[in-house]
Amino acid sequence: MPQVISIAGRSKLSNVLAPSAMSQRASRTEDAMEAAEIAQALAGLSGLRVTVLDDCVCVYLPAIDDSVQLLAGQVQRFTSMFAPNGDPALEFVIGDEHEVWPLIIVADGVAFAPEDPVAVLDSPIPFQITNAPHLVAYSEMERDAEEIALASESSDEIDLYLAAGSYLLLRCFIAGAVRLGLRPIHTVAWWHRGWEALAGGRHSASIPSGTS
Repeated sequence: MPQVISIAGRSKLSNVLAPSAMSQRASRTEDAMEAAEIAQALAGLSGLRVTVLDDCVCVYLPAIDDSVQLLAGQVQRFTSMFAPNGDPALEFVIGDEHEVWPLIIVADGVAFAPEDPVAVLDSPIPFQITNAPHLVAYSEMERDAEEIALASESSDEIDLYLAAGSYLLLRCFIAGAVRLGLRPIHTVAWWHRGWEALAGGRHSASIPSGTS
């Protein structure tokens, strides 16, 4: 049985965006997606800077100062969506020979799937985060990293189970972002700052009651 790490936080973005009644692309399974076709769909999202080089579509989002890189050969389909405020969005299903993962792009951000903890950890024991979100927004990732780091610096007593799950989940967020060509340097910096605070050894450890 896998070791289970429980954490308290979770993303809310999976409940923020809902598919529209009109799908721009239902599915492509028999022929390859064209980079120009992806770029044309992204042109409907205001403020993005989209460039195409061969089969790679680079999407720069000024709101987060970062870029998504989409390989046309890995894009299986995309669907038109709307944010609650009425702004358009695109949901992508991306995959390779091993797995598929979702990506949502809006004018001011992206949401993506965290990487599996098993792929992040070099451990003979498989780990599972019980309440890891299906999707996380880039802005939520940065906010959570800052909150966790500051809590690690300011708290005199640390819940080891909560800390382990929180920092592992952040690593999964970062790996999921990097998989899409993103470079979440602020999240990495906060993760490192918080981890250094824990490694400093000034905290006392707290283990939840009833845990052996």
